[in-house]
Amino acid sequence: MIEKSHRARLGVAGAVAAAAIAILAVLSAFLIAELAFIYQKYGLAAVQNVREAHEREKEQLKIYYTKNHPLIAAALAETRGADQSISVVGPSSQGGYFTFIVRHGYPVGIKYVILADKDEKNVKEAKSFDTVIEPPCLVIEADNIGFNKMEEGVVKFVSSRGRIYQALNESPKIAEVIPCIYTRKGSNNKNSFDLKVEASPAKALGQVTVKVITGSCLVKPKREADQIRINGCRPITVVLLTAEDSSEYTFSYWQVEGEKYNTPQLLLLLEQDYNIVAEFEKVGGGGS
Repeated sequence: MIEKSHRARLGVAGAVAAAAIAILAVLSAFLIAELAFIYQKYGLAAVQNVREAHEREKEQLKIYYTKNHPLIAAALAETRGADQSISVVGPSSQGGYFTFIVRHGYPVGIKYVILADKDEKNVKEAKSFDTVIEPPCLVIEADNIGFNKMEEGVVKFVSSRGRIYQALNESPKIAEVIPCIYTRKGSNNKNSFDLKVEASPAKALGQVTVKVITGSCLVKPKREADQIRINGCRPITVVLLTAEDSSEYTFSYWQVEGEKYNTPQLLLLLEQDYNIVAEFEKVGGGGS
């Protein structure tokens, strides 16, 4: 009796399962038919929209153009006072720099670069570029593109997928360019650089400060009897030097590798070793 009851329950369960499977099969058939109909009617446009949305997500790129090296430009944007200029010591390019920031971690291919006139109505020059921008960023000197009179037009880059990007005349953020800059070694294949700062007269050294803006050094700015030193700085470390006036001495200029800079602040990009002298004059003249 018990065995018959058990078989009856199994029979009911099997029937329910079979009915459920049959219902799912019918629903699946309807769903497949529905999808086929939608694809038939809207498929091409729908697929294209999905593809374009995906490409928009993949191809996130921002391009900056700066006259100074991008890390110097970023540091200037963060340190420059509203009423005070800063002299810059570091690598310079006749045509400036383009900094490509990849926003989403996907490589972005650039196919062409275009120079349009100021009102962007006519193309003055166009060149094949064929460059892949690997994340997180890439720095290219404008001279390597080779446009004539680039300052008289608007530069646009065309990606391999046909998107057009315009170079922005503004500074990138330091956090954006550090990962890119630090993948590059300094000149002469050196892996670290040193900085020594002296004052003339030596008594005015207390009016000089040295601050590392970004980067790292094995030895932090250290004030000794007649100089301030930092050692073992990674390539492309940015240092800010500041000279202040006092009742005894007034700042005159910085002496850097035979060049004079007369602003109280000096922004330095370490791509070599530097010996710098801050020249002061005694208030009222006379000796030191």
